[in-house]
Amino acid sequence: MTEPQQTASRQSPAEALDSIRRSRAAVADRVAKNSKTYDLIYSSIAAVMVAGQAAPFPFNVMASTGACVAFVFLARKWAQKTGVFVSGVTPKRARWVAFAMGAVFVVLMLASLWSGRAHREWLAIPLGVVAFLLAGVGSRLWLRVFRAETRDVA
Repeated sequence: MTEPQQTASRQSPAEALDSIRRSRAAVADRVAKNSKTYDLIYSSIAAVMVAGQAAPFPFNVMASTGACVAFVFLARKWAQKTGVFVSGVTPKRARWVAFAMGAVFVVLMLASLWSGRAHREWLAIPLGVVAFLLAGVGSRLWLRVFRAETRDVA
């Protein structure tokens, strides 16, 4: 029981803090590795999820369900690839980026759902394109905030 205390006492507080900083920077770098590929896949899934809402029932439900399954699959594969699973809401500031993106996608999905019910299915394509672009921008922003916050050590 005293061994962890003995190990900790070998490092000065400055060395321990520096070790924490290096470890956090390594995690941030691993998460960011090849993240543009992640962004393209993520954006594509988001676009299908939004545009699919204009489809008639049950295809709109299948688009939502399929997108959710694809998001889970993407998260698992990315965690295996990087060795780190990161929830989109883990760091406090990055959490707000994720929540804002969620709110935007709810609005886009509702607009797409309305377009299908109002017999304006053609709106699904521009809404899907907007979703693709906003998902890419939002993902990049989230990563930037995540990396900045991960590197900060109080």
